[in-house]
Amino acid sequence: MVASLWCIGRVHAGRLRYLGIRCLPSEESHHGVDEERIGRVLQWHRLVLAGLWLGLREPWGGRKLFIGVQNFAGTGLAPPHHRDWFFHWAFCATAATIVSGAVAERIHFVGYVVYSIIMTGLIYPVIVWWTWSGSGWLTEMGYSDFAGSGIVHLTGGIGAFVGAAIIKPRSGRWEALAKGTSEFDPHDMGMVTLGTFILWFGWYGFNCGSTLAFSGADNAHQAALVAMNTTISACLGGLTVFVVRLIRFKIGKAKKPFDLGGVCNGILVGLVSVCAGVATMEPHGALLIGIVAGLAE
Repeated sequence: MVASLWCIGRVHAGRLRYLGIRCLPSEESHHGVDEERIGRVLQWHRLVLAGLWLGLREPWGGRKLFIGVQNFAGTGLAPPHHRDWFFHWAFCATAATIVSGAVAERIHFVGYVVYSIIMTGLIYPVIVWWTWSGSGWLTEMGYSDFAGSGIVHLTGGIGAFVGAAIIKPRSGRWEALAKGTSEFDPHDMGMVTLGTFILWFGWYGFNCGSTLAFSGADNAHQAALVAMNTTISACLGGLTVFVVRLIRFKIGKAKKPFDLGGVCNGILVGLVSVCAGVATMEPHGALLIGIVAGLAE
């Protein structure tokens, strides 16, 4: 019972990330915001339908290297796997919502609906079976990803990259950048900052909750280590971007000394990068990951 309460509570905390995801791209978009927000709200309904009927075959039924073959629509699902379904549904939603910011203002509503169904019903369930089921081919090869750096964020990031490549940049986006105009700058950095801190808070729900239990000292100590490493990597990611952008200004390579949007992105890349090994690395490892992530940003 304690494990179920822990997982369900952590999922609800983790779902605050979706509020942060809503704040970030919406305040950097200038057109079609209402349609974009409606698409995201309705995405929860599509996630349930696609995940229940097409995908999210429980990764505990049937030993196949490619995809699960049992428990469609929850049939025959036994406790405690109802808890696990809820946990994976939230991770599936995260992979799907990553794409929204990359295609903001430039994707048709129907196209976003189709994408959401394919991602949640076909792509993510296959990947999560390969990795977190205990029976997939990557699992058999020793693949390890504690909280989803590759399984969740890389999957969503590749979807975002492909989507952005297909629909192309906003009209005039790079011309405005070359001219130094502010036409495409975020129009409410307060909301961007708020979204970043909400995402950061929600990250503890998913990372710490990935222990899947809180029934003994070992689980508690692991969750504490996860929280510490998550914090260190996020801080170093944001700080690294801050320092790099300041140096670029000092040498004449940037137009402003302090880049708030860059720092917010640095925090997020630090959070994403540390997820895979967050429960097994020493804190100095999280520090190095945060620095490298910030430099990459």
